[in-house]
Amino acid sequence: MPRSLLLILALSLVTTVFAGIGIRGEMAGFISSGKQAYVGWHYLPLFEYEDQLNDQFNLQAEASYRLSWGHPVEELGLDGEDIDDDLYRLNARLQTERSEIVVGLQKLNFGPGRLLRPLMWFDELDPSDPLGIANGVTGVTAQHYTRGLTQFRVWILQSGDPRGWEAFGGIDGKTELGARLALPLFGGELGQSIHHRMVDLPIYLLGSDDEVEEYRFALDGFFDIGIGLWFELMYKNMETFASNALSDQIMFMLGGDHTLGVGNGIHYSIEHLVYKLKFDFPDAGLLPDTDEKVQMSALMIDYPIGFFDQVSFISLYDWEGEHLIAMLTWSRTYDRLGFSLTAFDYPEGNSTLTLGQSTRLGGDGIQFIVTFNH
Repeated sequence: MPRSLLLILALSLVTTVFAGIGIRGEMAGFISSGKQAYVGWHYLPLFEYEDQLNDQFNLQAEASYRLSWGHPVEELGLDGEDIDDDLYRLNARLQTERSEIVVGLQKLNFGPGRLLRPLMWFDELDPSDPLGIANGVTGVTAQHYTRGLTQFRVWILQSGDPRGWEAFGGIDGKTELGARLALPLFGGELGQSIHHRMVDLPIYLLGSDDEVEEYRFALDGFFDIGIGLWFELMYKNMETFASNALSDQIMFMLGGDHTLGVGNGIHYSIEHLVYKLKFDFPDAGLLPDTDEKVQMSALMIDYPIGFFDQVSFISLYDWEGEHLIAMLTWSRTYDRLGFSLTAFDYPEGNSTLTLGQSTRLGGDGIQFIVTFNH
């Protein structure tokens, strides 16, 4: 029996023994055309536990496992080996009125960006994915809110596979450390973040087995000045312990949104990202030095049609590569059932645009998704 089914059966048994445990889940099936026609499904059961320990402390826990299957239509088969299964969430959360500590596999993200996110450090959330799948990180996070709504957050994470914008993963067995301070300002928030990790850079790039450390610094803000206005600025530096500078990376995103008083309200968001990367490989490395600049713009429009239906449009443009993505989506949502139909135009060839990757979109086509929540 697959390990995923064993886990689900074990968690189902636990729910019959302990009070305070609830079961929710999401099932989805999809079919898409385009560069390659795909059909597939996914199931995401979620087990939740909550206990009010006393007047001050509340304990919550969640466990979730993701099962998914997808296959090109022309090679359709029902081989069980095609099913991907992986732990999605497994954590415990201890909360007080203004503090919390979370231990385990959890979701960790921050920053006001919506489409082009320099602060996409720990997830790969795709805004074109109606299922909102976002991989988690394993570690310990703690945060505290003061009475003045200042937020302090720290984290210790298990290092490993690449996340977010990372081209290289962290060294297995090492830990990553970071912190964030967010201050209320002008009806919004100003945030400052820092993160440190050891990078698993291939030896052929270095010409040696020297260890590489990376520091990230970020500043972000969101302000309501009649329109919504936000920004994210991130600087990342990598260098070896021998003090050889390897790379400097700067990402800056500026965005805003507004709702036009037309019909039920046309809401739109605009973001622009500038990304500069300089990579200086040591003389013993096998690749040439690089100096790259990327600019991307994004537009998102959504309009509610009645109580159940919504139409949305997302477009991204890569100015250097001259690549354009456009997606038009109609969705209808009930309490438990949802439908989504997307027409998309995705560029051929290589592109720095990642929108649509999690949903296997490519070329020109349509995608239809049915979701059921229990």
